Amino acid sequence: MIPSEKIDEIRERADIVQIVSEYIPLKKSGRNHVGLCPFHSEKTPSFTVNDEKQIFYCFGCGAGGNAFTFLMKQENLSFPEAVRTIAKRLGIEIPMDKKPSAEENQRELLFLANHIAAEYYHQNLLTSPEAEKAQVYIKNRGLKPEIIKNFKIGYSSQISNSLAKFLTKKGISLDLAEKVGLVAKRGNDYYDRFRNRIMFPIMDVRNRVVGFGGRA
Repeated sequence: MIPSEKIDEIRERADIVQIVSEYIPLKKSGRNHVGLCPFHSEKTPSFTVNDEKQIFYCFGCGAGGNAFTFLMKQENLSFPEAVRTIAKRLGIEIPMDKKPSAEENQRELLFLANHIAAEYYHQNLLTSPEAEKAQVYIKNRGLKPEIIKNFKIGYSSQISNSLAKFLTKKGISLDLAEKVGLVAKRGNDYYDRFRNRIMFPIMDVRNRVVGFGGRA
């Protein structure tokens, strides 16, 4: 288990523009850098990297996150592997791992379930016809696209088990999803806890999704 203070140090020292530039060409555009997304095929650059906030986002496929997330997605790494890769580039030594406890492993899985749910809700807001009213409400509230993107604002489907099916496809146990509060069990079936809601992810200091707020 990598100490949390060491993870924070690595994140603060990482340069996401430099890291992403090792994989794709980036061009300065205002306060951002832009390029062709490495995660889907496109001819017009929709992939943006913000040096100030140390985040990336693709307006085409919805991929987004920080330097750790980028390497995890680009190199198919686990979170600890991504942390160690960046630490090595920065010359930061990481103490030898102690074997993670079952509780620590469970906690990481809970964070992963929330992260996948946040991406799902966010893509729903951007692309689902169901979300039209939610889009109008958000626009009328004056929330700009940058705010929606940076805070991963989303929309939960009216379909009772939409998220449950998506999590299953992503290999997330529904028992785990129930523990984190994403679904509820009735009899032998699981149902989404949030339906027809504008979703606001709640983040911790390490930019991990720890919960959600939903607005009707």
